[in-house]
Amino acid sequence: MQTLIHKTALVINAGDPVGKVVAERLGALGAQVLLHHEATGCEISQTLSTIRAMGSRAVEIKHDLKSLVKIRDFFGTLTIAHPVIDILIINGAISDEADPKDSDRKNLLELFSNAAALINERGHIIYLSPIIRQILQAGTPSEFSQDLRDAILTHSRSIGEKEAVFNTIIPYGLNQDIFQLDQQTGSEHIHFSVQKTLLKRYTELDDLANLTEFLSSDLSAVISGQYFFTNI
Repeated sequence: MQTLIHKTALVINAGDPVGKVVAERLGALGAQVLLHHEATGCEISQTLSTIRAMGSRAVEIKHDLKSLVKIRDFFGTLTIAHPVIDILIINGAISDEADPKDSDRKNLLELFSNAAALINERGHIIYLSPIIRQILQAGTPSEFSQDLRDAILTHSRSIGEKEAVFNTIIPYGLNQDIFQLDQQTGSEHIHFSVQKTLLKRYTELDDLANLTEFLSSDLSAVISGQYFFTNI
């Protein structure tokens, strides 16, 4: 197990189950964790308490990120209060619909740009993509859009000058078989099945935390611009 003592980690959208398990794992490794969320809720309070009980510092940051202006304002304020960010987790910042809104995509690209500008030397940016609820046969190209791929590659190159890295985790069918309504018959059928994956098991939240731990540590210091698909 790697230690993240003396590191500061920011988890964007820390209130959902993925953000929660990732934030708690980073706290367990000794990092100071900044927990961003957009709405009040018990999940953030529980996560704050859990991380503090581990002996790590946890800070709540509430801020709306639903427009380009608000994203820029968030990072501008963050730079003043927390000028050093060693680990930056962008958790599921757009919808997992097949065709997300153009505004969502622009907001995500803005998050990438600001994250790349803020990340510390030898830092780690991880984009935890929204869960893709479709069958992905082994060897099938993902439908991760070209503009996002181009942005990740561009920012990976730019932050490489300060030896920082940028990687992406794309989970498929997290924790469950996915049922879809057959429009012709009106009946439900399995759209994503664990039996169609190589490992024949579900991706669990701890699996995502394990992969995030690796990509946040010095063990992954020479891995950048890569995509890690779970449960294919």
